[in-house]
Amino acid sequence: MAARNGLHEATPLWYYILKEAQQRGQGERLGPVGATLLASEVPGTFTMADLLRFVGDISPIDGVATV
Repeated sequence: MAARNGLHEATPLWYYILKEAQQRGQGERLGPVGATLLASEVPGTFTMADLLRFVGDISPIDGVATV
């Protein structure tokens, strides 16, 4: 599946975060890297979580429900 979608040539960060969650938490929770990147809001900072909230779409995969 990864090669079919070109991920073997240019792998986005979200893929690593999802793969880490799959390997370390059976897909039920984020791993240490994903949790660090998507940590809680801190005034005066702009994180990946803030970007996802701004865009209004946490799903990088078509057909998966978004918030």
